[in-house]
Amino acid sequence: PSLPSNVSSLQYAKNEVEKTFKYLKTNINGKTTIDGTPVDNQLLYGLFSQVKVNGTEVSSAKVSLELSFEFLAEATYETSLVTPAYNSILSNNPNITSSSTVMKIKAVNDYIAKKAQNNSTNHNLSGLELGTGLSSHSYAIWTYLLLKKFGIDDVNYVYGMSKGKVSSWNAVKIEGNWYPLDVFNNDISNGIHYKYFLTNDKQTGLREIYYGDPSLEFDSYDVFANIVNPVYTSDKKKLFYVDEKNGGKIFVIDNFSEVSTTTTANHIGI
Repeated sequence: PSLPSNVSSLQYAKNEVEKTFKYLKTNINGKTTIDGTPVDNQLLYGLFSQVKVNGTEVSSAKVSLELSFEFLAEATYETSLVTPAYNSILSNNPNITSSSTVMKIKAVNDYIAKKAQNNSTNHNLSGLELGTGLSSHSYAIWTYLLLKKFGIDDVNYVYGMSKGKVSSWNAVKIEGNWYPLDVFNNDISNGIHYKYFLTNDKQTGLREIYYGDPSLEFDSYDVFANIVNPVYTSDKKKLFYVDEKNGGKIFVIDNFSEVSTTTTANHIGI
């Protein structure tokens, strides 16, 4: 037989769920202790999947409700997902741990963009390895997890509006300044571009931020902004690209193997 409805109990359960997520949203950069272990609120919010309510009839007029929170990754995600991805980045970039912060961020950006593909409906982190595509939400969580793995602690998960759609991206602090990072929109069908790599323009840093620090002001690292499908020398020390917004001129970045916040691109030819 169906359980009798108990409006007050259902409303209480609804209020408790809303209270939990209001706390996570307003304290997105804080931590919550679970079973004695501090967990980043960004992960609790970002990995949340659904809440299930289990009703048990206590009496003919009373129902007991039990809330069960489910997440997009199990507690083993660190060893089953993040560590293998981290090791793969290391194998392709042997010197990355001693490289600049910007190079570490670029290595993570490139790895995710090459492995994943845009799929706005798939929020499961395992989609990176399965090839089923990832939503912007999952791109941002993967970026957050891998940057943390590389020892970059000043990284935020950001959730707001992008191009008129609800979207997720990241903010990274480099040398005291915050920069936006949107790996989802850096991943294009025919390659990788860097329009949304640490660049602050109308489509990235100036977007409305719903969760995070609404007063956060972004700086811009524009050397990457116009790079689309770059060509490297065999030693990866130089990068060449055509700037379509600058009359198709060819530019070169000479020290690309150790790019930093002082790196500049130089025009070659006429």
